[in-house]
Amino acid sequence: WVVMVLPGILDRDPGEHEHGAFGDLLWGDEYPLSRYQDMPAFADQEIWSSLYQQRPTRIGGGIWREAWWRYWVPVGMGNSFAPIEVRMSDGTYQKAMVRELPASCSNWTLSSDLTFKKTGTSAVSMGVWAETGPDAFLMDEVSDRMGFTETCDAFRLLCKAYPDIGAKLVEDKANGSAAIDALGTEIKDSNGNIVQSAIAGLIPIEPRGSKIERANSVSSFVKAGNVYLPHPDLLASHTTVGLRVTGQAQ
Repeated sequence: WVVMVLPGILDRDPGEHEHGAFGDLLWGDEYPLSRYQDMPAFADQEIWSSLYQQRPTRIGGGIWREAWWRYWVPVGMGNSFAPIEVRMSDGTYQKAMVRELPASCSNWTLSSDLTFKKTGTSAVSMGVWAETGPDAFLMDEVSDRMGFTETCDAFRLLCKAYPDIGAKLVEDKANGSAAIDALGTEIKDSNGNIVQSAIAGLIPIEPRGSKIERANSVSSFVKAGNVYLPHPDLLASHTTVGLRVTGQAQ
């Protein structure tokens, strides 16, 4: 079989016999980005992926269903945010559960996949998680294509913004191993003064199984309603605690 896929916007690295680069438009003269953005389908992930990217997705989500996620808002602001409507597998909508962030959380963890590469589709991914009882809260994240220095700077910035982080989990691949060495090394100037402290708590992790297998292994926690994401309006209004997804401190 030869499968021909012509996405409206190239969202992957081109193959050996393909032209263009990541982000290129298939037919820019006739369909510029502004024309896509004006289409109602552009705001609907399922329709956009199916009709324009030629990559159909299941309504309501796949391994992690859209309706399974829960959301948090800052303490004392429970009535300040609009309800969140999520699409069910039958195409209908229902309101997602939203709760205020607990006054105190424990087991702060930074989980990271440090694939530092400025080109292509691979991206650095870092997530700060905290727990209260059986529930886990995504407090912040950084996800972007970065070089080595930018990756280490973003990692240090997250650690500084969240001093309660204990374990810093780093996927122990080639890039991750190099980052662990750099982040865990103390740097001194010619006078012996410390100009960059070593980060404690760095733990190399060897992932087991494929990404699909790993996603399936935690899907029961998401389905049970134990995983909370920041309310979408927090991301839009830049009022989330600590860092933003852009990696800029407040």
